[in-house]
Amino acid sequence: MSDFIRISDFMRTGIDPSRLQLKSTIPWQSMGKMDDAELATLYAYLLSLK
Repeated sequence: MSDFIRISDFMRTGIDPSRLQLKSTIPWQSMGKMDDAELATLYAYLLSLK
């Protein structure tokens, strides 16, 4: 599975790969409403911060 697909699933559901729920302080509910293009843009931005 590609990193983007894994991360987009994580951002949409708020559940990390180890099946733990994110805290409500992380705005995953808002990110979960983003379409693929918006998530791809956010993902690219986050990668650029490295």
